Amino acid sequence: RRRRRRRPCRVKSTTTFSENDEDAFQSKTPNNTTKRPTTFGEKPIEDWSLSGLRVEAQRQEQKAMKKVSQATTKLRKGKEKMEALLLLCDRNASVEDLEQKCPDVDVLETDVKEKKTRLEDVRRLTALLGEVGKKVKPEDPRWIE
Repeated sequence: RRRRRRRPCRVKSTTTFSENDEDAFQSKTPNNTTKRPTTFGEKPIEDWSLSGLRVEAQRQEQKAMKKVSQATTKLRKGKEKMEALLLLCDRNASVEDLEQKCPDVDVLETDVKEKKTRLEDVRRLTALLGEVGKKVKPEDPRWIE
């Protein structure tokens, strides 16, 4: 059996604060100074684990790809079943009978579109996280005009 890896990033709290609520922003640090917490847990942005975020984004991308492939397979099988029922059905079959036997292809198509949109969003996030925090090589001054 494979052991499931723990997720690298966990959100401790998802509460958001209003700008007018000053008491919510007051938290004491060890040297008795007040700081404003971020909306992502209590860590400042500088302390976030970029490698953990990248790993989590890649995991979410793989998960979304799997869901898209499963939904696409389900749609293809539904279309095949619908075609088979329409070709083999009796001319005397009622519309209600066909509606009960045929899968709802429109719902399956919208499901595939939603999952593809999610996959595109996660891929965009993965690409952005790949660019963040990487050191850029300085350009060679010989080539600068």
